[in-house]
Amino acid sequence: MALDPFYWLAGILEGEGTFMSGPPSRPNAPVVRIRMTDRDVVERSAALLDRAVTPIRPRQAHYKPPFITQLRGAEAVDLMIAMRPVLGPERTAQIDRVLARWSPRGRRSRPKAPRFPVLDGIDGSTSRDPRALSWLAGLLEGEGTFSLTCDRKRNCYPVISLNMCDGSTPSGVHGPAPN
Repeated sequence: MALDPFYWLAGILEGEGTFMSGPPSRPNAPVVRIRMTDRDVVERSAALLDRAVTPIRPRQAHYKPPFITQLRGAEAVDLMIAMRPVLGPERTAQIDRVLARWSPRGRRSRPKAPRFPVLDGIDGSTSRDPRALSWLAGLLEGEGTFSLTCDRKRNCYPVISLNMCDGSTPSGVHGPAPN
């Protein structure tokens, strides 16, 4: 099964994205940013957004260097609107705050067509929906941990962990899909 790249990107944004209003000096320049230490994931995201990847200085000398890619202005707003239907309540609230402060003034009288497809909502009860699996793959790539656990009898099994910093549990993530 091939992953849908924009649902994968939505999963990355759910786990690693930041949605911000523009600074006071540029209030109509909202920002969508992805910041991670996994350069390959940031590069893949940047390719979908047609943006560059920028390395930034780690907060501490012994930390891995992070990388960012971002959109600003009307393109960031277009991406927020496109991704909003498949994001959780925390990210949706961030987007709503940004959109409430954003004013489209100064845009061309004939707006360009949006660059990003507006994503359909995902029914979390349909575990085999390729869109849901693409979203989950993106979320796990950003926030997931993959390990192997063995019991005392040396029976080993894979473990996938998902820990979200904001304490929310993504809807539609219920465990293994039925056979």
